[in-house]
Amino acid sequence: MTAYPVDKQKDRYVKNKTIIAAMLLGCCTLPALLLSPSALAATTYPTCASSASDPDGDGWGWENNQSCKVASTTPPPGSGDMYVKEGQLYSATGQRFVARGINLQYGDNPGAALAAITPIANTGANLVRLQLRKSTTAQQLRSALDAIVARNMVAMPMYWESDVTCQSNPQPLQSAVSSLWLGSWKAVMQDAKYKGKILLNIANEWGEDTNNYADFVATYKGLIKQLRDGGYTMPLVIDAAHCGQYVQSFLAGRGSELLTADARKNLLFSLHAYHWLWDTSAEIDAAIAQMKAQNLTFLFGEFGDKRFQAPNNVDHYYLLNKAQDESVGWIAWSWKGNGAGAEEVLDMSYDYGSINLSPRGNDIVYGNGGLQQTSILLK
Repeated sequence: MTAYPVDKQKDRYVKNKTIIAAMLLGCCTLPALLLSPSALAATTYPTCASSASDPDGDGWGWENNQSCKVASTTPPPGSGDMYVKEGQLYSATGQRFVARGINLQYGDNPGAALAAITPIANTGANLVRLQLRKSTTAQQLRSALDAIVARNMVAMPMYWESDVTCQSNPQPLQSAVSSLWLGSWKAVMQDAKYKGKILLNIANEWGEDTNNYADFVATYKGLIKQLRDGGYTMPLVIDAAHCGQYVQSFLAGRGSELLTADARKNLLFSLHAYHWLWDTSAEIDAAIAQMKAQNLTFLFGEFGDKRFQAPNNVDHYYLLNKAQDESVGWIAWSWKGNGAGAEEVLDMSYDYGSINLSPRGNDIVYGNGGLQQTSILLK
């Protein structure tokens, strides 16, 4: 049972008392009242100016010292896809969805990594960002999507190659979109059984700011149109430039320009919090505030660790809690596969097929603000 704040309790009492009084006065019958609750609510309560006024998601908010009713977030009939609205991501049925996910470096080693999907689901994660490589076959993609969806998680396939990640030449990216997303992977990605349970992360960390992001924006505008013309209707995810780290990629109207270029207005923007641009709480706070000021739907597609990249360590403890306070999604990098170098600290598990957690894995799964405390599955 929901324990409403005093203001909501009071308004519900007033509303119920109004109904009872009307019945006693004989102005209307109970069936008539029950058939038109929306009409009564519309005449009694104003519409909230912002859905953020309703943090518990029950349809009621509090603005201007009174209760207000949140406008319906139901998507257009028949769309069947997840969608963005007013800076939030929603399920096809209108449930607010805050990503609490894990990256899986699947394309690097699909034979071993497929077994990770079950333990990832058992952590409580609600999303898997699924790394794909040029060599990933359609059947390998299908096997992974089937496993993710069967465990009630959202799938976010993502393309990763060294000629795209942290690079600015558009040609390899454009070629991959044509040959993979619009080629060998298309039939799998657009299979009706995944509809409403899938996001498409076009590419990992492509782009730079060499000419004030002009090439970044122009390239993605072209790719968005290609993908939409090719029948993709789900949210498209765009990583920030400069290895995902430049929040400015989407500021100064650039994110809005990309959104306007999308015929479906269904884009999700992704920030990767590593190194010197993200190594203080003030920088994390500022990036979140700046993205919210643009009214863009965004998440942290990756983030670092307090034990990684000294002296520019990212305080992942702070990021997890701040993201929870601000209802911002995140996807931890990564389950396993970072190698034997300094980046091995980013492995969450020592094994693919079991929950054999590293210190980072324990923080992300069981720590304050972690998966066990904050993840809510898609309904």
